[in-house]
Amino acid sequence: MLHRDPHVWTDRFLITVNLGQIPGYLEAVKAEREAAHEGLRSIFQRWKENPDVTWEQWFEEEALAYGPFILEAHLRDLAKFCEVREGRRALCENDVFPTETQRLLALLSLEIRDTGINEKQVCQKRSDFLHSPSLKFVPFNRIGAALYASVARKAPHQKKYPTKGFFTDIDVISCLLPYCDAMFLDVECWTYLSELKRSGRLSYDARVFSVRNKNEFADYLDGLLAGVSLEHRRLVREIYGL
Repeated sequence: MLHRDPHVWTDRFLITVNLGQIPGYLEAVKAEREAAHEGLRSIFQRWKENPDVTWEQWFEEEALAYGPFILEAHLRDLAKFCEVREGRRALCENDVFPTETQRLLALLSLEIRDTGINEKQVCQKRSDFLHSPSLKFVPFNRIGAALYASVARKAPHQKKYPTKGFFTDIDVISCLLPYCDAMFLDVECWTYLSELKRSGRLSYDARVFSVRNKNEFADYLDGLLAGVSLEHRRLVREIYGL
């Protein structure tokens, strides 16, 4: 999660922590992955049953759903912690740290307060922002909504469900694509992104590769290597011991 201006260089930090294997962590990750995929399967079924909905309509629905989804997740968090406080729910390890939703809403509240908004109006302003149509133009939301709309538009003609990692793939691509020179993706995501760019529905500067155009990727890497000066290579060997 980013806070303040992401378009600046910061001091380099190298932090190494060996926590060992956290009990139950792998199981929790697998369970979360399965739950996300099951949710996507049910949504995919809805897409299949609505072949007349256009790409533009699916995009609009997906893009505008982000803010309300965050608020609903926040309400679920609040309900859970109320149950813990009242003794109706046992406190577990997952309750110790703030969720992604809580961190996001805390940052939004901080930004709103910094504008001089009265404290009593912060929650309302936060809600107004998360229901605003302007969220359609936030890069990560626009990219994610475009990808999901493409999947939705093709769903009526497909029997195969998206892969289990598809939800995570879209999450990563949406956040990183605006800041990458190139990305190497699986064929599934590469196909959707390439089609979106050719159609003009999504514009991005990053080069995207997969095994379908691996020769182009090799040429791209050769071009990068050819552009590295001898002094640059010397510094790399000195710093990284290569």
